[in-house]
Amino acid sequence: MKADKNNVVKRTIKFLVIIFSSILLILFMNGTANASKIDHSTFAMAIGIDKSQNDENKILVSFQIIPPQVTSQNGGDIEKVIVTSLETESLEKAISLIHNYMSSFVNFSHTRAIIFSEEVAKEGIFKYVNSISSNNIFDTNMYVMVSRGSAKEYLENISKDTEINPTLYYNIVNNAYEASSTTYPITIMEFLRLYHEDGLNPIAPVCSIIENNNSNILDQSSKQENKDNNEDKQNDNEESNKSQNQDSKNQDSKSEDSKNKESTSSSESESKIKIEIGGIAVFEKDKLKGYIEKEMVPYYLMIDKKIKNFFTTVTHKDYKTDEMVDTNLYFVQRDSAKIKVNINGRNPIIDITVTLYAYVTDTKNHTFNMYDTEYMNYLKSNISSSLEKNMNEYLSKTQNEFNLSINDFIHYIKLKFMTENELKNYNFDEKYKDIKFNVKFNIKFGSSNLNVKK
Repeated sequence: MKADKNNVVKRTIKFLVIIFSSILLILFMNGTANASKIDHSTFAMAIGIDKSQNDENKILVSFQIIPPQVTSQNGGDIEKVIVTSLETESLEKAISLIHNYMSSFVNFSHTRAIIFSEEVAKEGIFKYVNSISSNNIFDTNMYVMVSRGSAKEYLENISKDTEINPTLYYNIVNNAYEASSTTYPITIMEFLRLYHEDGLNPIAPVCSIIENNNSNILDQSSKQENKDNNEDKQNDNEESNKSQNQDSKNQDSKSEDSKNKESTSSSESESKIKIEIGGIAVFEKDKLKGYIEKEMVPYYLMIDKKIKNFFTTVTHKDYKTDEMVDTNLYFVQRDSAKIKVNINGRNPIIDITVTLYAYVTDTKNHTFNMYDTEYMNYLKSNISSSLEKNMNEYLSKTQNEFNLSINDFIHYIKLKFMTENELKNYNFDEKYKDIKFNVKFNIKFGSSNLNVKK
């Protein structure tokens, strides 16, 4: 009996081992197949849309593509990025054609951004955004962005920069918001929500290309120096014999070529292309209306979104000498702004109170006398006045230049009405330009890394 039981146990263990090994083998083979499939896939990381320069009825659609990995002679994988552009009548047609153009299936599940040129954005982008949102090959968490120049050129400059990882680059949009509050990330779905919401208008982060070329003067002086040196050498060589003179000329020629190459290399290194993300584009429904510069974006965020990190410099009179001095500050917003609306008068009145925690990062004497109550009140007053001035400038820009509300004031206006018809008849959009804003900042100081005077 014991022998039979032992045999049954052994057979059961053997059977379980076989089953477990088979499962592991299937999983391993499936993983290897998937890895191989990924290695031979073509991924579109971003899409750019420009106006066609050849046909006003067509658009230029650019795809930032990572083709299948290529193995180098050393055995390592080479990851390259290319930008392919197609001139078509629609975005849908370009997406359909790109597969044939690349001779492989292009995977759009990892596409991180769709970038519109300023020209296209001014004509309206709803049809493109809506098309992507309804196409299940895309992730609707991709960013909507506006390029101040050509979208194609922006993608090309990203792809040329060997220091940029294209698969991670577009995280910079969210990082810019988290680290410095200089822009705000907007996805496809968020853009559509703002588009359909009454009393609100969409925004999008702005990208641009900045060319720095400061090498012209250096190049001219370098060339003149080369010329003078060569002339001196030639005058010295005239006193030598013909053979030495010939050798000397050859050496001068080589020296001149070498210096010119160095000058050209220096010129190329000093003339650099800089790509930048900062500021927000303001839309009237789906048409570009204008821009909020990156220095002003924090004031947009303070009202609705809460800033994460905000660095600024406040210039004010010195506490004792009346000399103009700079105080560098770092702000954090822990509580939402308090908004109060009064619509009883002829024009609406909106009170905005923002509480910020301020951390002094540097002062004129690199000290921070936090125990001097009079000094702290003086500093708080100057900081509040500076922030209130900037906030009023931001709100004035939205009223006078855009005549659009991009902050969610409509949420507070709705609370004043019992029905949708009453709200509609109030016509908030028309009244926005006449709103009187009362702005107040409540500053609370946090600990500082500066030397503390007691």
